[in-house]
Amino acid sequence: MSSESSVTTAYTRPSMKAKVVSNREVSPGLFRLSISGDARLRKGRPGQFVMVRGAWGADPLLSRPFSVYRYRPLDNSDGKAIQLLIKRTGRGTELLSLMSPGEELSVQGPLGNGFPDVDFTGRLFLAGGGIGIAPMMAVAESLPDERLKDTRLVFGGRGKSDVSGIDDDISDVGVEAIHVTEDGSTGRKGTVLDVLRDEVSSDDVVFACGPRAMLGAVADLAKERDCRAFVSYEERMACGIGLCLGCAVPTVSGAYALTCKDGPVFDAQSIMWGDL
Repeated sequence: MSSESSVTTAYTRPSMKAKVVSNREVSPGLFRLSISGDARLRKGRPGQFVMVRGAWGADPLLSRPFSVYRYRPLDNSDGKAIQLLIKRTGRGTELLSLMSPGEELSVQGPLGNGFPDVDFTGRLFLAGGGIGIAPMMAVAESLPDERLKDTRLVFGGRGKSDVSGIDDDISDVGVEAIHVTEDGSTGRKGTVLDVLRDEVSSDDVVFACGPRAMLGAVADLAKERDCRAFVSYEERMACGIGLCLGCAVPTVSGAYALTCKDGPVFDAQSIMWGDL
């Protein structure tokens, strides 16, 4: 990753028709959904997201936002497929988890801001809490070999079921992974923040996605260690294109930013974490 930049996708991008290529339950309640649409799908940047909706009528009415998990096609899908991680938590995600190859979807994106290119001399830590692993994997697979060797993927959850099911993908990308669980059922016992506190120095950069409390703690740690940190902030979205104003987040400038349009990736120091 070289010169620093920030890439924002035009948020007027229309939706496209896509089809399910494969849908596999990789661990209890967690599905790796491969979808194929037109070439726009694979022109995104790690950290961007898509709005997805099946042909299931009016319930639920709104599309669901998902960070792109992998842009690299893993299936026999004409090279246009992307991968999403779907955690079954409600009606929309349950319906997506039940979809079969060949079924149609409506997809908008990739949308929003991705992770920036940043110059630094140390290591890159990709910190994923639970389903927050999704954009971290997209970053890892985009890195050149010379940067990948200085990258650590820190992947955490409450227990083994939260960090299982994607080991083959991690091996395929070739990134060094540190598994951590709060109950110690696999990997190191503790949290993602425990690992970062042990490892991160001022020469390093942290990219993170996970629960709000985790991201706020990442911002505090980065300030303490005088290093840079960028977070993929997860917020409920209704439209995904900056129209409904339902995903506003307070910033240190005193203004509000829209997670779907100005984010979901932010400099960790730009958010007023105490006001959330």
